[in-house]
Amino acid sequence: MGLEVEFCGVKFPNPFTLASAPPTTTGEMIMRAFDAGWGAAIIKTAGPHGEKIENPNPRFAALHAGKQRMFGFQNIELISDRPTSVWLEECRIIKDRYPAHVLIGSVMASGTAREDWQQLVSEFQDAGCDLIELNLGCPHGMPERGMGSVCSQNPEITGNIT
Repeated sequence: MGLEVEFCGVKFPNPFTLASAPPTTTGEMIMRAFDAGWGAAIIKTAGPHGEKIENPNPRFAALHAGKQRMFGFQNIELISDRPTSVWLEECRIIKDRYPAHVLIGSVMASGTAREDWQQLVSEFQDAGCDLIELNLGCPHGMPERGMGSVCSQNPEITGNIT
């Protein structure tokens, strides 16, 4: 029995898809997942060219709730800290080696930078991605840069991006 599915006109060899997360940090990791039987993968979210990303360090943070002080984890990482140009080349390689697997690009930019969104979408389409995720819902999303869920919570910003 086949497990093929179709979504948005794209045929997946099976419905098992890796989310944009640590398991899709590099093209090599995605190709190993395809070798292991995964049908699709969403790359770790890429940002505008030249966007410097530094993942949270240390990972623990003090939380203050009234007089109580607790410790909690920050997000383990933000968007990809790898250059977008590297991702574009790796997407080309992945699609060349695994044409039947679905590769989904994931992009994020500032809610006020429509041109950055358009450029990223165009570049990842040209690199062979079958679908593109506009990462508007990432809860951390670097709100200080106007990125992530701050975009999806404002209909005007979301409309500008889409």
